[in-house]
This record gives sequence, C-alpha cells and structure tokens, in this order.
Amino acid sequence: MREAESLHLVGGGYVNATWPHHAGLIVGMRAVSELTGAPLFATGQGLMPTLSPSPEEAPLFRDFTYVRARDESSAEAHGLELGLDDAFLGIEAEIGRFRAACGLYVCIQSDMADEGRFEAAVRLARAEIADASPRGIDAYYVEAFPGSDRIAYDRLADLIPESRFIPFIEVWSHGLPVSPDQTWVTSRFHLHLLASAAGARGIAVGMKKGYYDVKHESVAALGSGWPVVLDGRTPPRMPETAGPLAADLPALVRRKRAEAESLYPPARAAAQEPQPSFVSLARSKAARVFKR
Repeated sequence: MREAESLHLVGGGYVNATWPHHAGLIVGMRAVSELTGAPLFATGQGLMPTLSPSPEEAPLFRDFTYVRARDESSAEAHGLELGLDDAFLGIEAEIGRFRAACGLYVCIQSDMADEGRFEAAVRLARAEIADASPRGIDAYYVEAFPGSDRIAYDRLADLIPESRFIPFIEVWSHGLPVSPDQTWVTSRFHLHLLASAAGARGIAVGMKKGYYDVKHESVAALGSGWPVVLDGRTPPRMPETAGPLAADLPALVRRKRAEAESLYPPARAAAQEPQPSFVSLARSKAARVFKR
C-alpha cells in the first residue's frame, strides 16, 4: 500500500449505517494517504442509509481527491456529485456473454428484507408466472447469491422445473442470462441494472426501505422503465415496453470510461507493466475456491 500511486474505493452499497464499521475503510485509506501522499478516489458509491457523521470524521470523504455517488440520495446526504455505478465500466461485455432464451426470469432474495417483504415478493413472482404460463411463456429462476436466493425458488418449484433453475456458478462461468426478449421479477439491484440495460422489461422489488429502494430507484432514474415495488399493497403492472436505458447505454458507458480515463490517463497506464485486472484476480480466486 505504501507503493500505491493512488487508493480507490470501488463502488457499491457497503459504506452506510447498515454496516457502520465499513467506514474504517475510508479512515484507513486516509491514514495511508497521510503517510504516502497518494491521492484518494471513490466512485459509484451507494451511501444510504447514511452514516451519522461524527464531528471528527465529517465530511465522510474529507481529503479525497475525487468522489462520486451513484444515486441522488447519497449525493445529497454527503454533498457529492452524482455519477454512475462502477458496473458501467464492464456492462456491455457482461450483457453480451450469454444470450438467454425468451421467458420470465425471477430472482428473489431472502436476506436483508423488511418484515413481510420476502413473502410479498414471492407472491408477486407467483402471480407473474401464473399470468405468463397460459401464454406459453416459460419461467426461469436465476440464483444471484448462493443459498439465500434458493429459498424463494423452493417456494416456486411447483411452477419452475429444476431444469430451468440457473445456479450462481453457471452465471459466474457463462454470464448473466439477459436479452431484450425477457421479462423479470427481481429484488437484486444489479440484475435490474444489467437486464434493463440489455433491453428487458421487468418489475423491481425493494426488500428493505432506505436501502434497496434507493438502489432500484437509481436504475429507474436512468431509464430502466421498471416499476419499483416497495410496499406490496399496490399490484404492479409489467411494463409493455422497455425503457430508454438500453438505447442510452453507449452514451452512459462513454461517460463512465471518460471518468476512468481522467483518473488513470491512458498514456500513464500504457507506460506501466501490464497487471491482471481486479476482475481477473477475483475470478481466479473464486475458481480456486470452487475447485476445493
């Protein structure tokens, strides 16, 4: 870390009041920067529910050279500029890895859900499957998080055969099954983001108020066209047409790449020895884990 030319907090929704100890990442980065002078970057940050700043730590990103939030609520709470989720750096490659069959795709998490939200989400998925089946539309289930996403599938197994259950390891190895010829019911934020970017229609389910609703609304604000269900009291309607996010995707990707190149100029990057990317390192580590 003493030799790093910069320290970069890559985006996600993990620095917030849900996990207040993660603020130690920011404090640690600041401590290294004080020793080495390395600039501090943070991009794609989802910071809701917001941490209550203590006098000695406010603002949260004090001494950072560059910070962007991925949603308006996080930006307003911490006085930051609004940017994009860091997934936009690789989104085109990811949605092109696996060309999925048309159908209704479901992924409902059982973790981090407010009381009653899991049951309501399963009921919503069941209703959409029951509506699609008479029209000859097959239903599939995607496991985004091993274990916790399987529970909803077990509740829906009478409607979705095991042959149409797509486990996490298949998604990791071959890509997320997305295409414009799909509909979705999902509580997972990045499934909402990637599927709508591929042109799919869907319904997003917010499982935890103040956290998942903020995530999903940030994608809706980009033009996913998906309704975001928060309380389960108002039955949502599957949209008839896709939102503009898929058509706007090239411009959003260019915007995100411009941000990356402003932090890591291509000339400087080309002069350095090639290093394995974060993604390739993560895949290598995961492969070793699965082999065990």
